[in-house]
Amino acid sequence: MKTGKLVFTLGIDEIAEDGAAFERIMEFFHEHKAENWGNMPEEDKIANDEALLQGTRVMSSWDLDGKEIWIITEGNREITTVLLPEEY
Repeated sequence: MKTGKLVFTLGIDEIAEDGAAFERIMEFFHEHKAENWGNMPEEDKIANDEALLQGTRVMSSWDLDGKEIWIITEGNREITTVLLPEEY
């Protein structure tokens, strides 16, 4: 899947200062790019698969040491944002 420019929110940027956390976040991003939606509920995974065909936004959710991480790719596939749920 095309994901465009990758951006981190301030919360993710702080977490990513830890090199090991940054590596895990990048692993999550590559899984997202491969259309693996992580910890999303099954109905949301199905909705993402449909969104790919319709050209709308897709989202994945991941656990990083007890912190939930979201990755959202916009419908136009020009930008992907990695964020904490409270930053949405």
